[in-house]
Amino acid sequence: MFHVLTVAAILLFSTSTLASALSYSISAIGDFGGSYTVARGINDNGQVVGYSRTANNTHHAFLYDNNEMQDLGVLSGDSAVSFNINNSAQVVGYSQTSSGTDHGFIYDNNIMQDIGTLGGPTSYAFNINNNSLIVGRSITSSGETHAFIYGNNSMQDIGTLGGNHSEAYAINDYGQATGYSRMANGELHTFIYDSNGMQDIGTLGGTSSQGRDINAIGQVAGGSTTTTSGYHAFLYDTNGMQDLGTLIGGNYSYAYGINDSSQVVGHSNTSDGQTRAFLYDSLMGMVDLNSFIDDSSWLLTAALDINIHGQIVGYGLLHGRYQGFILTPDVEAAAPVPEPSTIILLGAGIGGLALYRRKVKK
Repeated sequence: MFHVLTVAAILLFSTSTLASALSYSISAIGDFGGSYTVARGINDNGQVVGYSRTANNTHHAFLYDNNEMQDLGVLSGDSAVSFNINNSAQVVGYSQTSSGTDHGFIYDNNIMQDIGTLGGPTSYAFNINNNSLIVGRSITSSGETHAFIYGNNSMQDIGTLGGNHSEAYAINDYGQATGYSRMANGELHTFIYDSNGMQDIGTLGGTSSQGRDINAIGQVAGGSTTTTSGYHAFLYDTNGMQDLGTLIGGNYSYAYGINDSSQVVGHSNTSDGQTRAFLYDSLMGMVDLNSFIDDSSWLLTAALDINIHGQIVGYGLLHGRYQGFILTPDVEAAAPVPEPSTIILLGAGIGGLALYRRKVKK
């Protein structure tokens, strides 16, 4: 029993040490004169995109780079929203057109290009990979909403899981996409789409799930109903769909982003009823990001994306107004690893446990 407690104590010590050592500097993105700003996506170069309310009560897409916020303009209407940016600084989102409908766009070299639709009136571009492939959703000529992949000036309908609705939210550099689709029975399930077509990856036991992001190794983060009808963030990999739980006292969580180090970000409610931004990784579990900033004027309410360097973007309350933020780790947190001394101690503890078990068997 001594050795069992030793291993448990070492594991607890290493996890708590990692958590206590983690800290971030925080920067406000700014605004366009309106009431709020949302930072929606970040690339590996630290460039941020999102949208901000203007003084005229419209939304404009922005690109934030080198502490400057650039208005990306619109297609031909009054408003635009950007969701994602790749490492070549190509930006995707949607903008109102002169007819009043929304069309997906790609912004590249200071030009915003309409990517069209699947035959219906609207489309929305949610994500772009480093090969310039775009995913999103569009209304078709038959009036259904279908997920699409766009590349080489062509929009491909990738179908559904048997129902009449699907949306694609993310695509990695290997062309794997994720999102969700209505099933023939009416349930909404997360899918992974690749060269083999669209595959259902299920739920956490409930009837609904949504895949929101996919990393380079095909891990998917999102949210799902559970067997008890709660909604929880999940991480899906080759071992299946893992329930990430909630922050302490909460009953709801949702994951929006995952990086190539398997770190997941999102938001969760807590016992006091507040919604707070979280970070999840395999060593620390789910932690409240508010605990790792040294600025009490912020309440971080949602983390929406994370890059390979552990930089996180989202939005929160700053002096009573919703403001976009970027968090930068004071020490890069992309792949937290225990110190060698901790590993040695852990190995000794496990070895002692094995010896203890052999003695018991005798």
